[in-house]
Amino acid sequence: MILFHASYKIFEVGQTYVADKETPYFLEKRSQGMDWVDLLLNEYKPDKAPIRQQTFFACDKVENCYAYISSRRQVVGMPIYYKVEMENPAKGVMCLTDIFPKFEKQNPSLRTYAEEYWSPTLEWKYYEYLSNQMKIIEILNEPDIIMKSVGNNNYMMDQELRKEVFGI
Repeated sequence: MILFHASYKIFEVGQTYVADKETPYFLEKRSQGMDWVDLLLNEYKPDKAPIRQQTFFACDKVENCYAYISSRRQVVGMPIYYKVEMENPAKGVMCLTDIFPKFEKQNPSLRTYAEEYWSPTLEWKYYEYLSNQMKIIEILNEPDIIMKSVGNNNYMMDQELRKEVFGI
């Protein structure tokens, strides 16, 4: 499946990368004491989905990649946008991952959010795709201002839907 990935890391076109150990994303979450979110989501993942601590994340639209990478303002430098290929990636609702830290780890509502994350029943606009393998197809130009606006709007629309349905 052709998808898009944004990163501050340089990947080589034509190379296939395998996440066979804990990724920098997961190690960062662990250092922040937030690794429990990924571990909890793992408890509800489909059998064929990768574990979140060993996965690459991608989007089905490059503008959605912008919405993600622009939220990582603490990183210095310019992000690189890639067209990638992933074999049978798992799909999850990106904006649901933001609500987990608002609850205690044992809150029973988290199960509902985790199930919606992995098996969406609503019309979400922004999905993240997970795979432990990613082939770099092409380096892309940074999205233009209109695409950036669309990506941010997709995420905001999902936040509104989440608030309407779940009250969060």
